[in-house]
Amino acid sequence: MKTTEVESPSRDTRHKEVSELSPTKKHPIPKELESTIKRRGKENLHNPQHLNHLYTDLKLSTRQIAKLTGVHSKNAVTYWLLKHNIAIRDDLTATILANRKYPRHPFTGNNQEKSYMLGLRAGDLNAQRNSCLTIKARLATTHPAMKTLMENTFTKYGTVYALPYFNRYSQKFEWDILVWLDNSFEFLIKKSTCIPKWIIRNTGNFLSFLAGYFDAEGTVVLTQYKNRPSFSLTVATHDKNILRDAFQALKNMGLHPRMRIHMLKGTRTCYGPQNADCWALALYRRAEILHLADHLPLRHPEKIRRLALLVKTFRNKRLCEVQWKDIAPDIRHLRHQIDEEVKTFAAQAKQLRLKRQE
Repeated sequence: MKTTEVESPSRDTRHKEVSELSPTKKHPIPKELESTIKRRGKENLHNPQHLNHLYTDLKLSTRQIAKLTGVHSKNAVTYWLLKHNIAIRDDLTATILANRKYPRHPFTGNNQEKSYMLGLRAGDLNAQRNSCLTIKARLATTHPAMKTLMENTFTKYGTVYALPYFNRYSQKFEWDILVWLDNSFEFLIKKSTCIPKWIIRNTGNFLSFLAGYFDAEGTVVLTQYKNRPSFSLTVATHDKNILRDAFQALKNMGLHPRMRIHMLKGTRTCYGPQNADCWALALYRRAEILHLADHLPLRHPEKIRRLALLVKTFRNKRLCEVQWKDIAPDIRHLRHQIDEEVKTFAAQAKQLRLKRQE
């Protein structure tokens, strides 16, 4: 009977895993935390909880711990790790961590923040395992607002950076926004096909998920109809199950959303024919949009500005009291601002990309 040998990863593969973890300069741990560790001194080693936090949670090396706690040898740290029955890292893991240049911090466990991230993941955000210790999250964009959103969401957990590239499909210069995260973000790897029940059962969690999904896929519509302003909050995607769950959750909140087919499968667009039916979920009632504007924790700067203009215009006025000509200058000014920001962002991508190719 033949036995099949399982080949161990080659040295080049292992080196690639290490190098891909660390694209930028190493950052120290936060100064406040460093001063706390130094103040405790050798108590960090004698206390199993403190030592486990430094070694397992913060992923510091024995050499780093020895330096911070004031002992002369990393072997003393290894002695206390064994004494407290704290698992010692294997050689590959130790090598990866020793070469890591990104600071990474574990997820806080906050359910509303997790819900927002899952909403973002259900939309534009892509996440995948990059190594045994690393989750890579990324998205491609032409809007600087998405870079700001990624920084506001992930900076406290890892380093967010932007990589310019040329999109051959759209024939435009765009940005790849990336962040390397630790294993506590494993929940981002699987893309949701519906809204998890634990999110729907809690209004705060649901609104956070909806905010993340809207930041990725939604639109604040400000237009005119027969010289009157027309507005809505609209999400149009192929994710029928997510939209259906959101539709029911909004109804349970006492709102009146509408859901319909936006484009049929096969409909030709500037991106090519639709591969599946595209569905749209929308809110049209003024009072309900204003209510949601107060409770939806959006992070996308462009959508926040659009929604702020809508709220400013209609907070104390009914729809019939406002003419399109009254708000058209403000809307045109906002659109012009956003267009200029996108053009500048694309120009920066082109300039940096061409400079790197020289």
